[in-house]
Formats: sequence, C-alpha cells, structure tokens
Amino acid sequence: MKVYLVSNMYPNSKYPSFGVFVKNFEEAIRKEGVEIVESSLIKGRKAGLARIWAYLVFFVEVIWKSNRGDFDLIYVHYMQHSLIPLNFWKRRKDKKLVLNAHGTDILGTGKLASKIRRFNSKLIKSADLVVVPSEFFVSKIKNLGVSKEKIYISPSGGINDQVFYPILPKKTDSGKIGYFGRLDPGKGLETLLKAFIEIQKSISLKLDIIGGGSLENSLHSFCQENNLLESVQFFGPLSQANSAKIIRNWDLAVFPSQLEESLGLVGIEAMACGVPVIGSRIGGIPTYLRDGINGFLFEQGNHNELVEKIVEYYQLGEDERSIMAENAVKTSQAYRSNKVTNELIEKLKSLN
Repeated sequence: MKVYLVSNMYPNSKYPSFGVFVKNFEEAIRKEGVEIVESSLIKGRKAGLARIWAYLVFFVEVIWKSNRGDFDLIYVHYMQHSLIPLNFWKRRKDKKLVLNAHGTDILGTGKLASKIRRFNSKLIKSADLVVVPSEFFVSKIKNLGVSKEKIYISPSGGINDQVFYPILPKKTDSGKIGYFGRLDPGKGLETLLKAFIEIQKSISLKLDIIGGGSLENSLHSFCQENNLLESVQFFGPLSQANSAKIIRNWDLAVFPSQLEESLGLVGIEAMACGVPVIGSRIGGIPTYLRDGINGFLFEQGNHNELVEKIVEYYQLGEDERSIMAENAVKTSQAYRSNKVTNELIEKLKSLN
C-alpha cells in the first residue's frame, strides 16, 4: 500500500511536540511495512509572513502531488486547513481518501473556521474513511454529514510504550505534580496555577510544566507575581523521551483542559508512566479516565474542585496510591502504538 501523507502540523527540532502524533503515526505505519511515497508537511510553528509563506508552499505542493503522485491512498491529518488544497484534486476511483480528525480542526469556532468547514464539506462527506480518536467524537463527525459506517475510532497513533513506561517499583510520594502539553489558550493552565496557589497552603508540592506555546511568557509572569518561581519549574518543549523521564517522577499529572479534547493522548502517556491523572470532565477525557480508579475527574475551569482532587489523592494510603498507579498503566495498555497501528492498517487495507 502506497500512501501520500498530508498534514499542516508536524514537529521539528525547535518544536518537538508540535503535531508529534503525526510523526509517531508516520513512523509506526512505516515500521509495519506501509510505504509512504509522498508527504506534504508544515514542520514546526509558524507566525506572521513565515506562516503565510508556509501555507502557500503547502497548498501548491498538495495540489501538484495529489494530481501527479503515484499512490493508493491520501491520508490527511487535521481535516480543516490541510483539506483546502485537496478540493482541487482530480480524484480517481482507484485512489482512496482517509481523513484523521484530532479536535480543534473540526471544533474550531468563529467565522473563518465555519467557512473552511463549509468549503471542505463535500470532500469530507466523500471520504472513504474518517478516523476519530474516541467514541466522543463520532457524533461530531456525523454532524458533518459523514455516515457512521465510514467512521473508525483509532486513538491518534496510540502511545509509544518504548518511551512511556513506568519505573518499577513506583514511588508514590515524590511531592511533584506536573502538566505536559501545549501552553495555549483553552488548555486550563490558569486553572492549574490558581489551584496550585491554594494547594500550597496545605501541602508542600512542586509543579513541573513541560511544553511551549503562546502563553509561556504570561504564565512565567503570573508565577513571578505570585511568588511561585521556587515551586514551579518550566521545562519548555521537550522530546517525548525527555518528557517521559520527568513524568515518571511525578505523583500526579494534571490535564486541566477547557476544550472538548478529542481524546487527550498526553493523559494516557502519563498513565503509561505509572502516573495517575487528574483531568477535566469534558470531551474525550472521560472515555479513559475513571474517577477514583486511575485518577480523578473535575469540572473544567473549577480550580477549587481541582484542589479537592489533589488533596484527595494525597489523603490516600500508600497501597491505594500504588493500586491507582497500576490501574493507570493497565488503562494505557489498550492504547499501545503497535496494537493501534496494526488495527488501523488492517482497516485501511479493507478499503481496497
């Protein structure tokens, strides 16, 4: 099977976590014998004129390669901006189109996002398969006019269990909690820091923050203004391997998103490291996070409830914490990359 891979998000050395699941997906299907004969990718974050130029080059390249390339299937990650140039693809029946939704690419609000969805509407409906990360997302895709039999659930390439794995025996009281992901609006970082201010009044903890984004400077300023810099460490964007080394030493990972996350793979990656997760009760997060079993759920944006959940964890006995960590690892096993990838490849082969 020859594949043409298209995505407007892909990591580079400066932004190693930007669209990293696309890179993971690419490496995983190559490992299983799928031939990627062409790719069109925007690597790393862009801004200003660099962003405009990157998209112009991307659009021209996709139009050219889609109409000239020798492939069996076009696989598109992020079915919003990535799909625009494919509206100019002179499609043939022997070439399949597979779309992979990730979240904000179809849940984006505002006039521009709505216009792009309308522009892409015919292409979305005509796709041979639409891949979504969780059961939560099925209804969102159906609302775009895609029939249920064309929708397939596959969790964003899964997790690399050669990178994300636990330390055994797991230490359950390091005094560290952490956040792993983009530092962008909607991710709930403000909620986390407000909760951390309150929690410091009763429990002495350290907070690690891994990731980069548009809020990085303002979050630093907030910590400085509230005398948190001795307790909060910003690591910036790290590779998955370096992130995992830090995560394995946390008692808890906090995933405070206020967005309707399609799945929230970072939460599962933390679980694979033997770290229970406290996550928002929104989007795809509750599809794998079980309150009191492998972590805790709280109402998005409610920093007081987040404080309560952190306190609840530290009130557990050592055996109870160990069981919660073991449950977290067990949950992550269903999302192993090789398992997820093999199942997806079999689905793709069935399209022929």
